[in-house]
Amino acid sequence: MLKTTPGTRVESAPDFDRHWYRAQTLLQFLLAATVLAGLAGIFGGGWLSSTTIHVGTLEVTYDRLARRTVPIRITVRTTKTSDGPLRLTIGRDLIEKSSLVRTIPTAVATTDSVAGTEFTFAGTSGGPAEVVLSVQPDSFGLFRWSFKGAGIGEASLFQIIYP
Repeated sequence: MLKTTPGTRVESAPDFDRHWYRAQTLLQFLLAATVLAGLAGIFGGGWLSSTTIHVGTLEVTYDRLARRTVPIRITVRTTKTSDGPLRLTIGRDLIEKSSLVRTIPTAVATTDSVAGTEFTFAGTSGGPAEVVLSVQPDSFGLFRWSFKGAGIGEASLFQIIYP
């Protein structure tokens, strides 16, 4: 019960209280949604942010969610022992909308074609090979990159690039 001194008027505003309650509920929902999205990896580093696809004997791991002008890693591993050189073709769509910062190990040879850029890496003796491509997106949006291993198969990588 509200106690007032004699002569003091207290007015209630049920419409204001109802609107303020709705505003608080909406703000709490937005805060909870932001925290859950962060835990899930929407802002990077969570279980939604990266994925692995298999193309024949290749295993490709990349970030589904990335930021523009921030380098991302595309890791390619062979699941079998490779004796010869490993040839990977990165589609023209990826090369045109991003910059290839570097490859680890360094490619022995690169060849440009209509389909994209083919990288040739020296073969490993007696073990699976691993190649890391460091790519920096130049634009933002929803993208589907093409990726091909010579004699192995082709895959499509789906990625969301934030501004």
